[in-house]
Amino acid sequence: MNINKLWLIIVMFAVMAVPAMAAVNNAEIYQPYDGALTDATGNGFIGSLSGTAAVQTSVFKVGNGSLYFNANSNNALAINNYTSTLAGDNAGTISYWLQPAAAMNDYFLGIGGVSDNNNRYENGILANGSYIIAMRANSGSPAWQAYPTAPAVGVWQLLTITQDGSNAKIYINGALERTISSGTWFNDMSALNRFIIG
Repeated sequence: MNINKLWLIIVMFAVMAVPAMAAVNNAEIYQPYDGALTDATGNGFIGSLSGTAAVQTSVFKVGNGSLYFNANSNNALAINNYTSTLAGDNAGTISYWLQPAAAMNDYFLGIGGVSDNNNRYENGILANGSYIIAMRANSGSPAWQAYPTAPAVGVWQLLTITQDGSNAKIYINGALERTISSGTWFNDMSALNRFIIG
């Protein structure tokens, strides 16, 4: 069983993102946003910023900075050609802080195939105001999805999703939000090659 972790910090529409932990701890990607765009794991998953997306040191939850982006797909951090060991993972953890700085509807984080809506992990606020966390794998329909309470404007939220091979668990601010009986994870996706924040 492969287990990898992703630690990030995100803030949107004027949203900020911040790494969830201040240590690498077997993470595959750990972006602390401490004044620059880096991958503290040394694995080289740095990516590139587009539009008005930027690392800011004036707003942060942990560490010394956050990733700030407007709710627009042209303002983002993208790690393309993300040929990671995530593609073989049937278990692991994704964890990140996020804070909407204004009311918005767009995605905070997506991991999947470039231009492939059928293979991706997604987290964001939909046009109808629903806060969604979903995992899709080789179909147009989510293998699982949840609609917890959205983070309030100006309030940091720690979102953690774990998968043990049988169940996905969603934690908000350290408290278990729900358990989903599904083993779908990144090993079930095809063409996993993009990680995008914003």
